[in-house]
Amino acid sequence: MTMAADLSHQNPRDAYKASATSLSRTMTAQRDRHEVLQRRHRGEVGTIRERVSEAMAARDAAQKTAAQATVTVDEIDGAAAGLWRDLLGYVGSGRIPPRLRDIPANETPYPAITARGTRTRKPKAPKVPDPRALIDRARRTLALARRGQLEFPPPKYVMPLMALIGAACGLLAVFGAHLILGAAGEGTDNTALALRPLALVCVFMGPFIGLPIASIYLGMRHRQRPRPHHIWLLIGAGVIALVIGVPLLML
Repeated sequence: MTMAADLSHQNPRDAYKASATSLSRTMTAQRDRHEVLQRRHRGEVGTIRERVSEAMAARDAAQKTAAQATVTVDEIDGAAAGLWRDLLGYVGSGRIPPRLRDIPANETPYPAITARGTRTRKPKAPKVPDPRALIDRARRTLALARRGQLEFPPPKYVMPLMALIGAACGLLAVFGAHLILGAAGEGTDNTALALRPLALVCVFMGPFIGLPIASIYLGMRHRQRPRPHHIWLLIGAGVIALVIGVPLLML
């Protein structure tokens, strides 16, 4: 039976109340559903607005970072170019590498070398400190090298060369003392008496004559100063040359 048929058997007042109650329930349900949909809509709109705001903030931050990166690249290129010019003026001929701005974003300025010795164009990017700190460190290192204060191991042949210089100076001192004594002869005049102490001075100064020679060589060739073991080796070789050379000249 339909609702109209049910209402036809009821009192008109009761039928009206039942209809009003049914309509009120229907409207309440529709209103509740509408409010739920509105709350859902407001929530989705709020979420979209937050995402749009975050995206705009990320875009602004990316643009700011890109502008700062451009300025940083220009500063680093200028500082690196000046540093390369100073380095080339120190070591001699060469060429300045390409600037960071001129290198494509998907390439590296210098290909990495793998364990097998093959070159790859896309190496794994290592973690490096601030480029400005690296440039400042390179500038300080170059300044130390210019002043001869940069500590790095000299070539292996420097040690035997120091011994050779010391021995040669010792033998030259012995030979010079022999010439002085030969010129003095057996005489007892003032000239002979003055030449004999000069021969002794020549002998005793022989092992130390090589020090300025070694200093000049290391400074001009390797931009270094003689180290303590170089000095001791040079003097020791000179003393050994004196010990061996003096008896030989007396034969």
